[in-house]
Amino acid sequence: MAVRRSFVGRDPRDVTGYVRDLLEYQELPVGGQLARQAEAVVRSALGEPELAYAIPALRRAEIICLVVGDLARPPGVPAGELLALVRQAEARVARS
Repeated sequence: MAVRRSFVGRDPRDVTGYVRDLLEYQELPVGGQLARQAEAVVRSALGEPELAYAIPALRRAEIICLVVGDLARPPGVPAGELLALVRQAEARVARS
């Protein structure tokens, strides 16, 4: 829902820019496999589910946590808090 609210009706290139900015903010590589996978996951939520089929389930869950955590994060919340939430979500997924 957070992804759709943020991107429906916008230019698909906005997703690419968003992913680049998010990865840069998180001090992650802004190019390569992670960027392509993150963009595919976001676009899958916007009606192109086939883009995420080849991404392993655990990686999809990690990316979803990262993106939704970012979109739901109020301005000014430190990155460390978001990373703690992502780690917590990853631990829960690992227990499943």
